[in-house]
Amino acid sequence: MPTINLGILRIVPMEQIDAAMESRGRQSYGIIQDFMTSIEKYGLIHPIAVYSPNGEPPYKLIAGGRRFLACTALKWTEISCRIYDKPMTELELAAVELFENLDRLNLNYDEEVKMKERLHLTLVQIHGQKIARSADAPGHSIRDTARQLGVSHATVIQDMKLAEAMRLLPELELDKEKNKSAAMKKLSRFANVMTNKVAVAEARKDAVLSGRMSSPDDPLSAYVVGDFFDNTLESGQFSFIECDPPYGIDLQEQRADGDSDGSLQHDYKEISNVDYLAFLNKLTDECYRLAADNSFIIIWCGPEHIARVISAMQRAKFEVTKIPAIWKKGLSQGQAQGMNTNLGNSYEMFVYGRKGSAQIRKQGRSNVFDFNGVPSSQRIHPTERPPALMRELIDTFVWPGSNVLVPFAGSGVTIRTAFELGHKGIGYDLSSHFRDAYINRLIQEVGAK
Repeated sequence: MPTINLGILRIVPMEQIDAAMESRGRQSYGIIQDFMTSIEKYGLIHPIAVYSPNGEPPYKLIAGGRRFLACTALKWTEISCRIYDKPMTELELAAVELFENLDRLNLNYDEEVKMKERLHLTLVQIHGQKIARSADAPGHSIRDTARQLGVSHATVIQDMKLAEAMRLLPELELDKEKNKSAAMKKLSRFANVMTNKVAVAEARKDAVLSGRMSSPDDPLSAYVVGDFFDNTLESGQFSFIECDPPYGIDLQEQRADGDSDGSLQHDYKEISNVDYLAFLNKLTDECYRLAADNSFIIIWCGPEHIARVISAMQRAKFEVTKIPAIWKKGLSQGQAQGMNTNLGNSYEMFVYGRKGSAQIRKQGRSNVFDFNGVPSSQRIHPTERPPALMRELIDTFVWPGSNVLVPFAGSGVTIRTAFELGHKGIGYDLSSHFRDAYINRLIQEVGAK
């Protein structure tokens, strides 16, 4: 097993050390008064660890932050250091810090398990994943991590499982339990949820969504909570864009019966009728920027806004088909205000257009899409559309292996359907409530298989 050099011991002026506390692995340094008392009485028993590739100042602090802070508070001008004086990679420096902290610090259990996981993953990055089981085989394994820490293989496995759960299931608040045993006991009650979420989100581990298409390789990480207009997406990469924007109406009042949990009241951002055309212009301009050459866009809208939607799309340079397409909601009786005087609306419309010379995949198809709606008891979003409809829309407009954009993700059904059909997708929504409902649905679906 490769090792890291142990450095040299030296007394160093503290002014020559770059502590850079804000970038260090330990998240909390706690109260250092006990450290100060101990150092005043016994001196600094364990040197801090610093790095300089040639052994000369300036030095970078890599382990011993609390000791350094205590000595600073005591107004020391010099401090004993273990200097790592050979060139080291950032991964090797991270491993040194993690080893030091695990060995020296009185860690909270949540810090400890997270640090063990980070150490193991860092060592795997340095040495590669061990394939063979023999102790002298190349690479690094969990058994190697356990051996170097002087703990059992089972302990490391348990700690890494707990660290993973803290990351993937923050809603369990495992880090707030009184000790590691209590946290593991709580986790055991949610073992099935954990297994399902790992199965759905394996590709999301330790990843921070950058907002570029290269990141959301799975449907879970493709639903972004945030304002679509704040996106950092690269231009010209989406072959199909499905927009279901606010309708410029009082949707909260009209959909109150289907909004039993109040989510629409809190999360829906309506656009006033006066501002609606400016909003559409902003939306279509951004969609045109993101649309690939030879791509399609559809925009759902109410009948009163057809002309404005067409105008905005044309202004943005989309080629627009002026006769809208219709989603006929099967045998539904529809919805209407004033049922005693008005017939129920059992359809919705969308305007579609193209950028470049895009061709419809299902050529000659009717512009009427006849699919039953989603029963209210099965919806996770008040305006949710059926997966069968979204599957047909994508199959009609989208060629294999395309990128799909959903500026207003809602229930996430378009994102999920895109992935099911072999495409990639990304969607935005202001509501974490609907994102969480979307994720829970994915978890349940994976668990049912």
